[in-house]
Amino acid sequence: MKIIIAIDSFKGCLSSSEAAEAAAKGITAEWPDINVIRIPIADGGEGTIDAFLNEKGSRKIAAMVHNQLMEPMMAEYGVLPNGTTAVIEMAAANGLELVPIAQRDIMNMTTFGTGEMIADAIRRGCRHFILGAGGSGTCDAGFGMLQALGFRFYDKNKRLISSPITGNLLNEISNIDEEKTIPELEECNFKVAADVTNPFCGKYGAAFVFARQKGAGAIEIDLLEKGLRNIVRLTTEKKRINIASLQGAGAGGGFAGGCAAYLGAKITSGIDIVLQHHHYDILIDNTLFVLTGEGRIDSQTVGGKVVSGIAQATFKRGIPVFAIAGDVNLSHEDFPKGLTAVFPIQPSPVPYAKAITKDFAADQIARTAGQICRIFKPGI
Repeated sequence: MKIIIAIDSFKGCLSSSEAAEAAAKGITAEWPDINVIRIPIADGGEGTIDAFLNEKGSRKIAAMVHNQLMEPMMAEYGVLPNGTTAVIEMAAANGLELVPIAQRDIMNMTTFGTGEMIADAIRRGCRHFILGAGGSGTCDAGFGMLQALGFRFYDKNKRLISSPITGNLLNEISNIDEEKTIPELEECNFKVAADVTNPFCGKYGAAFVFARQKGAGAIEIDLLEKGLRNIVRLTTEKKRINIASLQGAGAGGGFAGGCAAYLGAKITSGIDIVLQHHHYDILIDNTLFVLTGEGRIDSQTVGGKVVSGIAQATFKRGIPVFAIAGDVNLSHEDFPKGLTAVFPIQPSPVPYAKAITKDFAADQIARTAGQICRIFKPGI
């Protein structure tokens, strides 16, 4: 028998591997002879590259690109052992955490840097792409990314828009020219690993649900929504694709929808594609229980996040799934299907500054994982 640990990162505190290491420490302290298997895990956001680079021959490549404010920076992406498959996190170049809160101006932020990473990978021979859409700091429908790949956009006066496409320009676009795109794009295929199932626009779309946390106020949200609806109209006319109806198209500030329409990308659950990569359905044979978790478990957990994905992939086998989190705010109605129980790791009210320190969080994860073991091991 074995125990599987498949924990997402505790954002701003512990990586997926660090959280798993802490949990394993707590389990083996209580049950030294149990077989513990740790799976690097992510849902399309932070840690997606590491979740895939578990095979010999995988490597990371650093590229000079631009963040969402068009400031130069180095960003890394992964290449699988076959040398032709790239794993790219848009958060690596255009992630929310890259810009201080005081500088977050979502109306003037772009995914251009993500396009630069894709272009760099194409130049190195990659033709298959897994694009993680989680953790973005943008809402430009991925059009900045497309611009970096050679797409050209024109305003209502038929003038070329030469500046990087940002959220505030979406409603100005009246035509899209694909004549000057990177030629090799025709040889490429793309999958978007989405961490949410939200639609492109509307009440539950990219602007209304996620823009506020990226620095938008009510006026900006309305403007972004108007721009996204303009993109839906243009895309329906040009590509005969209604991205407003695509599940998950709102991931990454509409990045997933833009990829689907103009790169032919398939939008898939980030956690599902990671689990497939690790052959999870085979790995869980003869498993006593699965321990998952993330920094916060709340109503968004059921919308494509790690905990929900692990629970759904496991419950049909009758294997208990326990989740741990630094913060739990979960109603009965939002409780993920297949999840056995949720355990907050905090032993008592703790100041936030202390709760997110690595050593403290790791100690609490180990303690909680050890307590969960006591449910199963006779004689503890």
